[in-house]
Amino acid sequence: MMVTYVSLSQFARKTSENLIRRLRIQCLRRLLNQDGEFYDDPENTPAKMEKALVTYVKDIKPMVDDNVYNAISTVLNIMFNLGMAIS
Repeated sequence: MMVTYVSLSQFARKTSENLIRRLRIQCLRRLLNQDGEFYDDPENTPAKMEKALVTYVKDIKPMVDDNVYNAISTVLNIMFNLGMAIS
């Protein structure tokens, strides 16, 4: 039973890391596709954009980790319970 929880948490951790990486890449692409005038605004300096990317990922990561773990756990519990009900 303990092995199942450990493997489930490892799978959820890896999945959430991949999701966060994709999110970070999408944000960076959107920032790089902005016009030059976007960066002329003092609110949108490259240093502030980089700081925002780092901060947002730190804020989002715990939520993504928990939600991915809960989603995988729920699906596995449903499959297990359906298997028990059928047999």
